[in-house]
Amino acid sequence: MSFASKMSAGLLAAACVCSLAAAEVISINEPADFLAPQRVVKGEEAISVKGYYFVLLSSKTLTLDPAKKYKISGDFRLKEGEAGANMYLGFAPYDAEGKEIKAVAVNATPKSDTVLAKAAITGDTMIQVRDASKWDTKTKSGFVAFDTKPDYSDLPNRDLAAIAPDGIRQNGDVWEITLKKPMTKDVAEGTDVRQQKAGATYIYSAYKANLPQEWVTLSGVTAGSTSQFGNTNRRLWHGTASVRVMVSMLNGKPNTVIEMKNIKVEEVE
Repeated sequence: MSFASKMSAGLLAAACVCSLAAAEVISINEPADFLAPQRVVKGEEAISVKGYYFVLLSSKTLTLDPAKKYKISGDFRLKEGEAGANMYLGFAPYDAEGKEIKAVAVNATPKSDTVLAKAAITGDTMIQVRDASKWDTKTKSGFVAFDTKPDYSDLPNRDLAAIAPDGIRQNGDVWEITLKKPMTKDVAEGTDVRQQKAGATYIYSAYKANLPQEWVTLSGVTAGSTSQFGNTNRRLWHGTASVRVMVSMLNGKPNTVIEMKNIKVEEVE
């Protein structure tokens, strides 16, 4: 099964978790409802966006109750252009200071906690850790996270250094981690570290590949509670204090026009 098929099936299953006894939280149907209203055209029955790619974030932020679940939905169609556009609907997470949370800041590799075996000095392109046996040595999007906590209470952790491809190897009693760029600060020996990895840009609650010319409804359910770690689509990411509604389209063409309506977030039981 392809990645798109797996994602679509998973989001469909998530959408069916809750009954539809819903209380509306927000409705988005005007250009002014987005941070970039200049990209959105208001029509008689719907709004539309033209271009091969776009990401729209709601102008309003939402605080979701951890004890509740939320259904996000909207109607979409390919109004003009060639087939092939993929639609995504979900949330952009933000921390308590209003800073956007990227997947790499929360996507920890399980059981990868260890410590620096030797102090890292500004300019170093290789650092040493005590044990990287649980680290993902195949990933090309790995990072070293510094000043970590075993209970993940440090997340979102943005104190990161990118790992070079094939940059993890054991050397005697220590593991050597080659970095993509030199260290920009000194870090003491014994500092707690772990591996973290890049991932999906947003919380994708609903997805539709190859959007048709007929109207289709995208919907998915995301819990207001936060995950311990990881960039899941079914729960908010660790440290999320607020979200913006996210609407995105990929793989379009310059002449692609996507039409949308009835975008909303509702509490569901």
